[in-house]
This record gives sequence, structure tokens and C-alpha cells, in this order.
Amino acid sequence: MDLHPLRFVDSSGEIPICRMCQRFCAIRPEQAGFCRTVVNKAGALYSTIYGLIAEHGVDPIEKKPVRCYRPGTKVLSLGTFGCNLRCSWCQNWEIAYVDASAPIRARRYSPAEVVAIAQASGCDGIAWTYNEPSIWVDFIADCAEAAHAAGLYTALISNGLFSPDAIHALHPLIDVYRADFKSLDAAMYREQGHLSSHQGVLDNIIAMHRAGVHVELVTVVMPTYITGEHLARMADWIIRELDVMTPWHLTRFVPYAQLTHLPPTPRAALDEAGAIAAAAGLRRVFIGDWYESTQHEPESVV
Repeated sequence: MDLHPLRFVDSSGEIPICRMCQRFCAIRPEQAGFCRTVVNKAGALYSTIYGLIAEHGVDPIEKKPVRCYRPGTKVLSLGTFGCNLRCSWCQNWEIAYVDASAPIRARRYSPAEVVAIAQASGCDGIAWTYNEPSIWVDFIADCAEAAHAAGLYTALISNGLFSPDAIHALHPLIDVYRADFKSLDAAMYREQGHLSSHQGVLDNIIAMHRAGVHVELVTVVMPTYITGEHLARMADWIIRELDVMTPWHLTRFVPYAQLTHLPPTPRAALDEAGAIAAAAGLRRVFIGDWYESTQHEPESVV
């Protein structure tokens, strides 16, 4: 197994602590963190996924979805294995739930190779997506630096669990932060993502916005979980902490993984969600999921 020394580590105590994401896992020798991609070997922490690519593709930036940054351009989309959440409706569970502390048969790429592939594919940028980029910080930082040097833009498609250290290190290298805005209720994160607190997710959205990074948000309108009253509170939060021009994507829940018993979001519920967001004062509300078509348009825009 290829191991890459981890940069974001607190080694001041007896047990080293990973500081890539907000779980801050204290990892004992021969053990792995929650994401199953950081391991302790002989008292030091290593990433098992540096340069390891599980999925890649060329996409319009709008598919991420990112609607208000460089529209009409293409990105090289990259994802690896593992995740620091366990969302019960995960659309990418086949790679997100993988235990990457064990050997995996997949190719590793250098940052220079990633940039070369993006350029050869006619891409204008690189997006880290599919699974969660906050477990891939070292590789992303190196790739993003190389991408900027080559004139490419960079995008993080994230659940928002970066640690403050990682956000501080990455924001000069990142042009777009497309964050999941799952809920304002900690209970949602506890029940569906096995996360004790979501405050750091909100803090990172604010930090990236204040750093001048282009921010867009996505909320899956889940039946029984995301109510009209909750959407109104979320809209108020966006206006208060960011601004009325922040793009907010309200997307359909699709039964998947462990939540196949729930129905998909009705179209009427999406329309109602969009009306609530618009009534609150938000100016860039996008409703519906991305559909591959020659037009590359979302279903509707409020």
C-alpha cells in the first residue's frame, strides 16, 4: 500500500490527531480514522489515497451544480474512495463507503498528470467531487496549486467538513466552493450523517464567502425532513450570513442506499421550496436536478 505522510496532524499528545476534517480523529497505531483513509503506522499518520482516483469524467460546470461561475465551461471531475459522513441516502455510496485502509486496485496520479489530463480534455477547471474532498486535502492542495499555475480554475464540491486548518490552507487555491447545505438542525446531521455537530459546516461556508471564494449551496428537499418552515429559516440564514445573490440549488431527493423506503420529492414540493426561498429575498434560486441534455439547463429558475 502506498502511504503519504499527512500534513494536517496534531502530534503534541500521545496519540496523533488527524486535522484534515472536523472529526479530529485520534488514531492509535495500526488503526484508521472514521473515513478509513488515514492510518497510523509506527506512531505517524499517513493518507492511503494520495493521488488515488476512483472516478473521473469531463462535465459542464453546471452539472456540479454550479450555475453562476464561468457558465458554459468544462471541468475535469475527480473523486477518490472514502468519506467522513455516512449519509443514509448517499448517491455515491459504492466509493464513499469503501474501506481504503485496505489495499485498493486503482491507479494513482500525480498533480502534474491531473493537470495534463484536464488540458488534454479541453477543460477549463478541475473539480473534486463524487465523494468528499475534505479527506483528500493534501492531494487537492498540490493539484490546485498546479492547476492555477496552468491557468485552470478549481472547485470543491463538498459536504463542508473541512477543518479550520484545511480551509485556511485551501481558500487561496480554490475558486469555487459548492457546499452541501443539508439543514440547520444538528439532529439531521446526527441521524443521517453520524455527525455530532454541524456548526463547523456553517462556519466553513461563511469563511469561504468572506475569503472571496465563489460559494453556491445545495439542499436536497427530503420528504419528512425538510419542511417549509425549515426552508424559510435556511433562506434567512443565507441572507444574513452571506448575501441575497448567493446561488441556492433546491434538488430532488431520490430514494437510494438505505432510504429506498422514502418517496422521491414531488415536483410540487420543489416548486413550493423555490417560492419560499424567493419570498425570503434570495435572487438566485435554482429548482430541480441536473439532466443531461443538449441544453444543459436545470428544470427551472426562480
